[in-house]
Amino acid sequence: MVNFFPDLNFIKNIMRPKPTNGEWALLNFLNDYLGKLNGDFEVYFQSHWDGAFPDVVILRKNHGVLIIEVKDWNLNLYTVDSDDPTYWICEKPQGDSKSVSVRSPLAQAKHYKDLFFNTYSRALAGKKLRYPGSAYGLVDTSIFFYGSSEKDIKKFSDATDNNHIILFTMDKLEREGLSKFKFLVGEYSSKFFTDDIYNEIQRILKPSDQSVMKKVFQNIKFDDQQKKYINSEANTQRKIRGAAGSGKTTVMAVRAVDAFKHTGRPVLILTFNITLCNYIRDCISGILGDITNKKQILQNFFIISHFHRFIGNYRAKNNLIKPKGNDILFDCRLDNVPVKYPTIFVDEIQDYYVDIDNVYKKNSNDLTWVKTIRQLLELGGELIFFGDEEQNIYKRSLIEDEGKKHMIYTGIARGWGKIGSSHRLNGKIADLARAFQLKFFPDYNDNEVKATEDNLFDDSSVEYFYIQKVDASYIFNLCREVQKKYSVHNDDICILSHMVSNVRPIEKKFRDNGFNTITTFETEEEYNYILNNIAIKSQKMELENLRRIAKYNFWMESGKIKLATIHSYKGWSASTEILIIGENADAKKDFEEDTFLNEETVYTGITRAVRHLIIINIRNHKYDEFFREYVNR
Repeated sequence: MVNFFPDLNFIKNIMRPKPTNGEWALLNFLNDYLGKLNGDFEVYFQSHWDGAFPDVVILRKNHGVLIIEVKDWNLNLYTVDSDDPTYWICEKPQGDSKSVSVRSPLAQAKHYKDLFFNTYSRALAGKKLRYPGSAYGLVDTSIFFYGSSEKDIKKFSDATDNNHIILFTMDKLEREGLSKFKFLVGEYSSKFFTDDIYNEIQRILKPSDQSVMKKVFQNIKFDDQQKKYINSEANTQRKIRGAAGSGKTTVMAVRAVDAFKHTGRPVLILTFNITLCNYIRDCISGILGDITNKKQILQNFFIISHFHRFIGNYRAKNNLIKPKGNDILFDCRLDNVPVKYPTIFVDEIQDYYVDIDNVYKKNSNDLTWVKTIRQLLELGGELIFFGDEEQNIYKRSLIEDEGKKHMIYTGIARGWGKIGSSHRLNGKIADLARAFQLKFFPDYNDNEVKATEDNLFDDSSVEYFYIQKVDASYIFNLCREVQKKYSVHNDDICILSHMVSNVRPIEKKFRDNGFNTITTFETEEEYNYILNNIAIKSQKMELENLRRIAKYNFWMESGKIKLATIHSYKGWSASTEILIIGENADAKKDFEEDTFLNEETVYTGITRAVRHLIIINIRNHKYDEFFREYVNR
């Protein structure tokens, strides 16, 4: 039996853009071919993972994964670039007099395969770390050249042998089917393709549309300031700012759904924070409610992605012309833009790097992220930026705008729209955030936190503790006391710090005591395995891969105790938060991701809490003075 996601009717009549002739021919072939085989097959078409959009992914439980890229190319025009095999030379494309070097489809297929191991699947990454040969074979790749013959693909045999990628044409498919992939269509299962890997890959390819956010948005009310910005407008460019908890991300999600209803086209939402993508997706799912084809619409019409990952996937997907020179900021310059979007929203814009000197000089050659995004926008499209300069935790350069200092660069001349009151922060937590603003951000007083209303029966709380070192047992016991004191469910508690090394041993303590956890970083066991078994030159890369994967698999509604860095938790909130600042005197920093502590980081950490905030300070005298004076007075 074979199941298609989305179903073939949705793909043919609703999806935008529509499938190419080659994609449709392959889908119909797979429907007939796999339908006759013993076993259950899942076929995913243009499944969006962070802007990657692999054409076809076939998944079979207990067997493995096959990625098939489809190219409606005239192969007579192409040869492999002898200097760089990851590119192919296309002779005189579209009648041009010059040849161009384009991204190889083999490199594209390998890119998608590597994403499973290095970005999206924690289970595959763990398996690859210990069994690299066996694990890497669980995902295979192939290219289908529609309109070409077996004779046309022979000249690429050396390139395919080196990459272990099989090329297909329709005549070859009709003769051999997928018999080359015994692991997938054969009767014997793989002991390495375990249920945890299958379940995780299925979730990546087919994310759930079930969300408690649906309940949140059923009776949501917007204040007058928020109402100004929830309706989509074509041919509009705006920048919107607001204090923590003011509902910027919610406004963006509502506006995104409104844009989709008006255009019927995909909406592109970009953010600097990997984990925030999952939260935005949950918000949009809740706003959509119970509509027909909800899963397919959420998957295919809302492209929610980490900015730099999206650009990398965009380049790979569209086989872009090879860039020239080495002056590419974050490898984000797009030489050729084949796909544009009518609606683009960008969240947390204060996190992006900008060369301020070039901004002031109005240097047209400055390759900023803003220019990259503008290249993706359709003429007459809608472009909205959302940000908060007080959460500038990476200390990006700010500019003077509208006569005010410390503003975020956007390149948009129109004045800032502002969302004011906090809808998340209550009572004592809002008061603490406001006091912290006044103490450490005297120049930002026009963006002051203001709780929605004063509540005589406010049950929020703030507690403060000063300790000499990270003590996992002490913090574990403190957390358990807090849970009992306030009757807090595991799903409602989060432990945050600016350093992974502060929270990694605490996570292990919880697991050792039988608690389920979800994190944005590696486990203590994985960290030690890398230190003891991986070559020194590769340790940092392996650790970064594990952390990236953990972030992509971090979800609010996990039912587990959450542990994260403050940087990764931006945009999220927790009913009860334990915030750890400072560090041990002998803390290791060799592979530490987030070691710097500044006012913006502490402020961002404070404003993640909704009801109960417990601050644990490890030997940091600068903030100890403030918290002792304010919290314990």
